[in-house]
Amino acid sequence: MNAFVKAATRARLLGKLVRGHAAEHPQRRALLAAARHLHDASAALLATADGPAGHLGDDTKAALTAARRCLAAVDVPTILLAYVTAPVTGELPTLPALDLPHSTTRAHANELRAWHLSALNHINDRDDEMAMAALDALIDVHRGWTDLVRALHSDAA
Repeated sequence: MNAFVKAATRARLLGKLVRGHAAEHPQRRALLAAARHLHDASAALLATADGPAGHLGDDTKAALTAARRCLAAVDVPTILLAYVTAPVTGELPTLPALDLPHSTTRAHANELRAWHLSALNHINDRDDEMAMAALDALIDVHRGWTDLVRALHSDAA
């Protein structure tokens, strides 16, 4: 599977995941719009599958920008879009190093890092359900990481 097809598959699965979360969500419309934009990004990635390596087409960029706006409005970590494009761009998100003063926060950060690695091991799974579970786990990992960083900053203040 080439990089564009991998990215398109990730966009499609993330869109499906987001659509699934929309059912009971108070901001259902934003999630459904994000899912549509992710579907558009998937189609655009497939249309440019023979394009130059490392380059996202304008249609893909536009769809991802629209998806980013919608996801940000509903507090879904927009960094998930970087996991979608990583096969093409080669830029895989990481969890940045933190100065963790307490053993409790270090343990929590280590758990999040382990969860992150586990999700990355399954993001390209041939089973769509497993790949979607990996994307869902990445949402939780990045939310947890954001909470950890906020807690560190509030402790420091």
